[in-house]
Amino acid sequence: MMLYIIKSILCLSIFLFFYYVFLIKEKANHFKRFYLLGIIVFSLIIPLISFASINKEFIELTAIDKINYKLQDYSTQLIQQPISGEKNIAYTIFWSLYIIGVIIFGIRFGKNIFGLFKKINLNEKIKKTSYTIVLLAEKTAPHSFLNYLFVSKDDFKQNKILAEIFLHEETHIKQKHSLDLICIELVRIIFWLNPLFYLIKKEIKLTHEFLADQNVLKNKYNIVCYQKLLFTYSKGNSKQSLITSSINYSLAKRRIIMMSKPFSRIKIAYRCLFLFPLVYLSLLSFSKSSMASNEVISIFGSSPDKGLKLRVSKETIRVNDVYTTLQDFTITVNETTKNWTEKDFSLYGLDIKVDNDVPNALIQKINVEYHKTKIARASKNGTTDIIYSNGFDELPFTKNKMLQYLVKRGAKFYYKDEPILHKNAFQLLKSKKVKAKILGNITPKELPKIILENL
Repeated sequence: MMLYIIKSILCLSIFLFFYYVFLIKEKANHFKRFYLLGIIVFSLIIPLISFASINKEFIELTAIDKINYKLQDYSTQLIQQPISGEKNIAYTIFWSLYIIGVIIFGIRFGKNIFGLFKKINLNEKIKKTSYTIVLLAEKTAPHSFLNYLFVSKDDFKQNKILAEIFLHEETHIKQKHSLDLICIELVRIIFWLNPLFYLIKKEIKLTHEFLADQNVLKNKYNIVCYQKLLFTYSKGNSKQSLITSSINYSLAKRRIIMMSKPFSRIKIAYRCLFLFPLVYLSLLSFSKSSMASNEVISIFGSSPDKGLKLRVSKETIRVNDVYTTLQDFTITVNETTKNWTEKDFSLYGLDIKVDNDVPNALIQKINVEYHKTKIARASKNGTTDIIYSNGFDELPFTKNKMLQYLVKRGAKFYYKDEPILHKNAFQLLKSKKVKAKILGNITPKELPKIILENL
């Protein structure tokens, strides 16, 4: 969860940086509105996107000799470590604080919604064609929420509210600006740890005001008089809800500057070209990539007829591309291997990948279920966990592929109990007077000895 939040914040910060550099001063208010809403969605989705890695170790094995080794899955070393008590306490504290924050923000949001509907129910209302005017007893600046326009009853009865103000608030209602604010508040309840949502909400509210101002001026109202009206309302001290749109919103100076700015579609189009590399960079940097966090190790014969492929994430378990559950894991594996012969059980393809965020408890449960399968019982070492090793003691290897792989890793050759150079070892093998035998384990931290024996 914490990693997801960090990725989301970093992703959002990149798109928000683009906004402040290229868009904030531009009069592309409709585009800016949906851009700000869109980057919220992108920042929440991109860290969840998963791309399969093609950067994996692949060892091709064919039958020349039998070797005795265990192949340990690189991606599970750290996962298999038991979680310490201190780490459990840290997780408990984090989740406790997070849930408290969600409750606080949720209560505040609910209180605002309840307060607005209470005002609607308790006060006099006047139905218009596309909205409803709610007449409030207290002195307040006009503000809107959904299809409701809240105004001071005295000001309304005395015709003190100018037509420009009504048109301004009608624009908020018709363009559904309240829905933007409701969506942002709902996201903030869940992701209250992300401080950038506060900046986005501020910019969206201001963009709403730009749009409303723009619509007023389109209706041929005098720009100078309207600007003076903004200053008059900006001096007010009316406290509004977090999810209402009000002409009394601050930063009147920016609004007045925006009114006099020209709009250029070509300029905006050119600037938006920079978005494509940003999206690509974000996908590379913040999506789930097995290339960055996992290493898939495949062991196959030259043309394996049978194979077992296991994919484990926090949410899913797949056996040979068939989704299964922990409870049905044994059944699914047995169904996969039901037509295997005795030879298939001694020589088969194995491909394991476990995501780094898979809990240790889930891995242990998978191993328990694995020991119940036919494939585990057929193994000479049936107690071996599938995550720790391939579950079999004997596998074939290819002189060309396996030996080159081990040499690249740094393995050493021995002949008549003495180490020999790689090139001399390969010359002996080429002469077909010796055979290679591998002793020891193949792990990320350990390499076996390659023993040459006379035929």
